[in-house]
Amino acid sequence: MKGKVIYVWYRVSEQTTNYTDEWRQWWFNPENVKLYQFMGKDNAYSPTIVFPGALLRDGQKWTMLYHISTTAWEILQVACNIGIFGPAAKQTGIPTSVWRYYLLPTRPENSDSTFS
Repeated sequence: MKGKVIYVWYRVSEQTTNYTDEWRQWWFNPENVKLYQFMGKDNAYSPTIVFPGALLRDGQKWTMLYHISTTAWEILQVACNIGIFGPAAKQTGIPTSVWRYYLLPTRPENSDSTFS
């Protein structure tokens, strides 16, 4: 992998080391930790092939991916160039449970879906 840069998944693991001094209880505990990941269909290659391959090559006893759940894309239909993204959803004042109620039935299990 000389000369290659793999940003996203190494960055995620780096963030856990900055979050707590006890990160080894997660990343080096495959007997007691099951790693589940949820992501969009376009991101499956890196966390299922590239990142685990690098961990295997390292030779240490890493916690490996146990299960991945991928979905198609949920596309926001923006009217009048107004959209609600990530942290801005909280700023709307709409309770989290309302967002869940609205978005879960349209979760894109088998094909892309839209909401507006």
